[in-house]
Amino acid sequence: MRRRNRQAETKVWHNPLVAGGPGGAQAAEGSPPNHQQDPREEAKRQRRGNARIIAKPATTSDPDECERERLLGRLRAAEGRPAITAAAGAFREAGFELPNEQGVWLQLLEHSDESVVTEVIKKLSELFDEQEEVPERQAVLDSRLRRIAEYADEPSTQEAASKLQRRLAAHKVSDL
Repeated sequence: MRRRNRQAETKVWHNPLVAGGPGGAQAAEGSPPNHQQDPREEAKRQRRGNARIIAKPATTSDPDECERERLLGRLRAAEGRPAITAAAGAFREAGFELPNEQGVWLQLLEHSDESVVTEVIKKLSELFDEQEEVPERQAVLDSRLRRIAEYADEPSTQEAASKLQRRLAAHKVSDL
């Protein structure tokens, strides 16, 4: 078997402005480059004419608000009971009030402390009843409520979870 010499196969990259490319010889000689555009490039430029760059939302210079957003992001991104419990504890220890958002409450259904889970179920019930919101992640909510109803230690937590689960199922059937 013959081995190839890697050094002999060195790739050479050519700069089109120095040699050979469109306008390359002219650019090397110092004359103005050829301004003929490729029709495809012109079509791309016209399509991009309406595109806009969207600026990032203005960040606040308030350090408390920055800390709140950081901790809330940590809570939203947490996976698993220990991580969710730790993130929720850090958020509350910092003295912040939890926002009234389904995603946050859904995340807190995985908390290790059943008293927190019971409180979250009550908040979700209020959210769905008073504000007439529909669950954003119905399948996740159903599975978490089913797990809590089956495996929670406190009978009151089990009852609250199954009650909310039945109410959401009845609401889902009446919407059809």
